[in-house]
Amino acid sequence: MGHLRRPKVRAKDVEGTLLRIWGYLKRQKGALALTALLVVFASGLGTLGPYLMGRTIDEYIHTGDLKGLAGMAALMLAVYVSEALISWLRTYVMAKASQQAVNDIRDDLFAKLQTLSLRFFDQRTHGELMSRLTNDVENISNV
Repeated sequence: MGHLRRPKVRAKDVEGTLLRIWGYLKRQKGALALTALLVVFASGLGTLGPYLMGRTIDEYIHTGDLKGLAGMAALMLAVYVSEALISWLRTYVMAKASQQAVNDIRDDLFAKLQTLSLRFFDQRTHGELMSRLTNDVENISNV
């Protein structure tokens, strides 16, 4: 139980760590740009829905125009479905980009481990080394 209460160890060089992580994310420029574009579209559609609702109430429900109400309902349905699809796509693209970045980190970490001497591995317990590597990459993945 004592090992669970160890103090959290902070990065010694937070700025340098963030810059290194950004180096991996930068490789996903296209996905990040697409994500930003999808955020703009989803935000626009998110504000369009309530606007259309207000117009529908004012112009069609109060006047009893059922034909116009049906048209606005179809338009609102299209807006909300489009917003949901764009939000799903944004989440998918961002998750794919972050998974690729984490995969690149794992590949580079594995390549680095291959260059280390046997002495390095002899001086450290295997469980502690694997635990540290796995936990560090998992923490980056969660961020």
